[in-house]
Amino acid sequence: MRRRTARFCQILLLLLIATTLAMPLSAMAAAEDSNVSGLFDEAEKFDQQERESIENAIGEVEEAGAPAVVYLQLLATDDDRAVEYAQDLMEEWEVESSPGARDGVVIFFNLDPEDTDRGEFGVVAGEAHFDDGALPQSRLNRIRDEMINLLADDRMAEAIVLGLEMTADYLESGPPEPTRFEVFLERIASGPFSLLNGLMVGIAAIVAFLGARTWRDRPQATNVIEPVQTTPPSDLHPSIAGALVRGNVDYLQVEALLLDLAQNGAIALEPDPDDKEKTQIRILSQRRTFSEAELALLTMLVEEADEDQLLNQEAVVRTQQRWPEVQKIIQDDLEARGWFDPEVGRKRRPLWLIGTPALFIGGLTAIIPATTLEDLWAGLGGALLALTGFTLVLMAMSYPRTTIEGQRLAAAWRGYNTGLKRASKDQYGSIELDDAFPYIVSMGLLSDFENHFKEANTAGYVPRWVRSNDYQNQKLAPYWHIHLFSMHNAMHTASSGGSGGAGGAASGSGGAGGRF
Repeated sequence: MRRRTARFCQILLLLLIATTLAMPLSAMAAAEDSNVSGLFDEAEKFDQQERESIENAIGEVEEAGAPAVVYLQLLATDDDRAVEYAQDLMEEWEVESSPGARDGVVIFFNLDPEDTDRGEFGVVAGEAHFDDGALPQSRLNRIRDEMINLLADDRMAEAIVLGLEMTADYLESGPPEPTRFEVFLERIASGPFSLLNGLMVGIAAIVAFLGARTWRDRPQATNVIEPVQTTPPSDLHPSIAGALVRGNVDYLQVEALLLDLAQNGAIALEPDPDDKEKTQIRILSQRRTFSEAELALLTMLVEEADEDQLLNQEAVVRTQQRWPEVQKIIQDDLEARGWFDPEVGRKRRPLWLIGTPALFIGGLTAIIPATTLEDLWAGLGGALLALTGFTLVLMAMSYPRTTIEGQRLAAAWRGYNTGLKRASKDQYGSIELDDAFPYIVSMGLLSDFENHFKEANTAGYVPRWVRSNDYQNQKLAPYWHIHLFSMHNAMHTASSGGSGGAGGAASGSGGAGGRF
């Protein structure tokens, strides 16, 4: 019994010694695995002499302080992703001197299987060398450019050796010396309390003061009440009312004129026989008296119509090139009534002249120091100046065109606008659609009423601009809402113009690549 116990203890002791001796061997193997380097030529591109030259160059890079891998594979690709492939390999193979060092270098090739002298490649440096190290983006770009020159002459082995030798030289020489401009920026822009930030904040304060003084002098009616209602406050033409509410004249007021002409029987909107989802316009009676704006728009339609007095949807959209003439007539009318200020351009000018340069200069002063010094604080003052300039640009765009008298008149129509918005969510029958139609278009509320119009159409409602003329064929009646939005959307379109896992060997790496 004692012998068996002694023998068991001897075996246990031998196992313990073997395990202890195996642990450092496993650790060494793991260390070797985490320090992958060398040439991996799956394409079998090089002869023995070329392989030796490349491996010697890899050794130079390793002596300079970076494990290096050169990898070639046969893969036809045209997506220029060799740098990503290199970063993925660096990550998966842990190309670094020790875990977390992130100091590897990978040159990766995707070669065309049908012509191995052509393909793409990428050169990637780990974060330790790329971020403020010896291989920043500028040096990687230089390595890439020199390699491409040789690759274009089918001298691949020489290109790889050159790239590796340049890498080794850069690693030995250390990070590049900062340029005079970078030194200058470091002196005046480094940190949140830099000289440049102080200067930009001071300029931003002056810009804000000048902008506020101009904005303070804008026309502003006081004690104005906007009574919410669902009936038009007066018989003011929809194009005029819409311009007052929106504070400007745009294509919507001309579109409202077009609909008003249809309601009054001067034109008819019909389904296009060649495309049932589109709308055509037929010129009808011109016996009634037209306003100057209506006459100008009708003249444009007549000039664009064919011999049958028809305009397809594309022809109607083409007339929009001349709609600014109609918009000018509406604006002149508003200015003549004293509701629009003819001097608004001059009054807005200071905001444009101050805000635009501030936005441009501030943007440059924010981006250049922040990116050059890689310090967000360096761009703080410039960002503040750019934001101030942008605010002034917005103020210039929103500076009221309406006079005080125009704002007082517009108050009632804004109340009507609010009432229409609310009514758009109600059931059909809550408002008189025939009266509201041109105002809905002119005030830009058509999209709000899309569901309301569908419900009205289902209930059998046919708008006045469909039923007002004898010529109008009833094919449009059941689908009027579809054709209305088809025309509106066509006009609106024309008027609008038209990497590695977190914390891995490749984390924070940078690269450069190209095709040859």
